[in-house]
Amino acid sequence: MTRTLLFLIATLVILSHHYVHSYCIYNHMNDNTELYIHQDSGQGYWAKTGRRFQHSNMGTGQKKCCPYTSRQCSAKPDRSNTCSFTFTYSRNGGQDRGPGFTTTCPAGGYIVATGTFDHFSYSVFDADHNRLGGHEARP
Repeated sequence: MTRTLLFLIATLVILSHHYVHSYCIYNHMNDNTELYIHQDSGQGYWAKTGRRFQHSNMGTGQKKCCPYTSRQCSAKPDRSNTCSFTFTYSRNGGQDRGPGFTTTCPAGGYIVATGTFDHFSYSVFDADHNRLGGHEARP
């Protein structure tokens, strides 16, 4: 029950701050777990050689965004363009690492990481805040 309530509160906070002109990754983990995220596809062709979206050591409470109007983020300026990402998470300065995940997200959508290192979850939303999928932690 508490986890569900925290998820709903985090989602409402995100919905009030999310701009539909970019995709965003939000770290709303409860225990200082850091995210490492890297865009695999969906960006413009020239961005694939090292200018792609990638961030490491994303601490709790941080967000990283990339505008879908930029070819570095989206191959076309369309918020429904599909982008794919690979991400993992860690704690203790990278000493402990969780498994990696690959997911897709619309160029105008967002991904929210929640839970703890031991019970990691994420949800994917479109620009209209419809949940598209994700991964739920198993208690």
